[in-house]
Amino acid sequence: FVVGHDYYSKNLDINTVDIAWSPDMFTGHLVTLPKIYAGCGINNYVFSRNSPKDKKIFWWKSKDGSKMLAYKIPGHYTPNYRNLPKLIKSWTEIAGYDSPMVTIGEGDHGGGPNEGDFRTIKLLSNKENIDFEFTSPEKYFEELRDSGMNWPIQEMEFGVQPNGGQWLGCYTSQAIIK
Repeated sequence: FVVGHDYYSKNLDINTVDIAWSPDMFTGHLVTLPKIYAGCGINNYVFSRNSPKDKKIFWWKSKDGSKMLAYKIPGHYTPNYRNLPKLIKSWTEIAGYDSPMVTIGEGDHGGGPNEGDFRTIKLLSNKENIDFEFTSPEKYFEELRDSGMNWPIQEMEFGVQPNGGQWLGCYTSQAIIK
């Protein structure tokens, strides 16, 4: 965090980052993360894999009382546009909130949205009668915090596979080890 802060403050003229972006967390979300992130000034969490049952937006709390507002992206970080209306419907029913933040673009496979993504969003908007608004994660979290919603609390880790499960060794880059 210190190295990252040094880089973005000097090179990008960004003074603070208060959102942890962890869309591809294969090994689960450990209950100590809110404490660690809080110590670094981060109080919001975006993720894509393995949400707690029946929670899409929630306060994630460590044993020491540190907490952060956690947000599960509908579907995955690189959306399947064909299924997006169904994913949004399911997400809103579970979250009890009718304005999900949807990520578009190539995710970790080449960058942000392209012209095709924008055309598809426009077509979906017209065909499915879904209103899309382009915003930033910072503005979205501000909206969540100002919504007056009583978000549920998660006081445990989630998405952790027993005994390493199917994700065992997923972070090694050496094929011979895998």
